[in-house]
Amino acid sequence: MIGKVLTAKGMSMSVADVISAMVASMPNDPYAVQKACGSLGGAKTHSFIDISNGVVTRIR
Repeated sequence: MIGKVLTAKGMSMSVADVISAMVASMPNDPYAVQKACGSLGGAKTHSFIDISNGVVTRIR
């Protein structure tokens, strides 16, 4: 899901903007916020993104 928001390597956005964009891509899902937060956590764990000072940067 994070790949749909941060489409290119090196792209950066604030955490709030990333979550808002992911939630907007799932308008009818009651668990959209939870899925978006889980996607950020999983991407961070697997070194797909870096989160520093409230900014999410795509690494891979």
